[in-house]
Amino acid sequence: MIFQRILCLLLSAGLMAALPAYGTAQDEQPDQDSETVQEEAPDPAPEQVRSAVQYTGGAGIQGGTQVAAPAPTPRQKSDPGACSGPPLPTGRFVVSNPNGWWPKVSPDGEWVSFGARTVAVVNVRARSERKLPVEDCTYSAGWIRPGVLRAVNKCDGRSFELSPPGFTLRKTRDTPGLAIGNWVEAADGHWASNYGGRIAYDNKSLATRAGNAMDLSRNWLVFAKTNAHKEISVWKSGRHAADYPVKISMNELTVTGGYIVYGYGRIRGITPAGKDIELTSAPPGLLEGLAKVFFVGAGAEAKPWIASRIWGDEGTCYTRLRPWGEAGGIKIADCGATMSVVEHCGVVVVAVADDKGKLTIVSRPIANKAKPLPH
Repeated sequence: MIFQRILCLLLSAGLMAALPAYGTAQDEQPDQDSETVQEEAPDPAPEQVRSAVQYTGGAGIQGGTQVAAPAPTPRQKSDPGACSGPPLPTGRFVVSNPNGWWPKVSPDGEWVSFGARTVAVVNVRARSERKLPVEDCTYSAGWIRPGVLRAVNKCDGRSFELSPPGFTLRKTRDTPGLAIGNWVEAADGHWASNYGGRIAYDNKSLATRAGNAMDLSRNWLVFAKTNAHKEISVWKSGRHAADYPVKISMNELTVTGGYIVYGYGRIRGITPAGKDIELTSAPPGLLEGLAKVFFVGAGAEAKPWIASRIWGDEGTCYTRLRPWGEAGGIKIADCGATMSVVEHCGVVVVAVADDKGKLTIVSRPIANKAKPLPH
């Protein structure tokens, strides 16, 4: 999270040109353990994707013609929920808006919010973009409820909600002094902010000397307990649940459904039961970070997966998706400085912004060729 906050500060100061390049898709080098990696394959025929997912009528691409999309299926960040409607189209496209920072994929995979000091959205199904009616200094915090996006003005703390298709701006009743933050997050009916070490959650202050890493999912909230970043403070339903000592440097921290990933260069994970395991899957000589946890499947059958960036010298940089605790998996050539990932009804949507803010969205069927990590 420190890396992401530095980017945010640089953006505000207009110094993005000073950022180092991390490599682009065309600079990618062959994966050193490619025998366990499923390379990006051509999109399957629509009937192949549809056969893997149960759905009922509605919109989509029929006979090569785009038709209207159905209403989003209610779903939480850590629970894919039931499938309805046609699956999302698969493919890869680059968003034309150059301010593609801080992407947030909606739980149903239909929308991606993005932007620094402003908020825009792109519809994944139609590939249409629009800038939302927010003031300067406003950022997307995430999709707080199905079909509802939360945005926060980081200069004065006012917070808003917007919903597709019209995205009319609605001011919330949250206290600006608590909603304001250098880092803001929203998901599954909850929101959190980190303002110089002050952690606020659902309009209540929880801590005042926290570090720079924070995330939330459902009723879980995690943050670096102090600026030393030696412990992860874990909260459930607004109550302190545990403090976990870290075993590697914790520059980044994320949680989904109680599954925590931390680190940078190497990554480790902590299960909801508190078991800390090694999750690094990068080949020797390469680094790994920017990890995100997402769930594949619905209800009790949903399983945690990890998406992470793997990079090194000579322009090597790509994204890898695989089940929790396994290596190999799916390799996506695009690699970025900020990322968001959601799976819905057999299709995974990966939104990646590179070090210049160029936003690329990849959607593809989820499949797995992975093996357990050595522990």
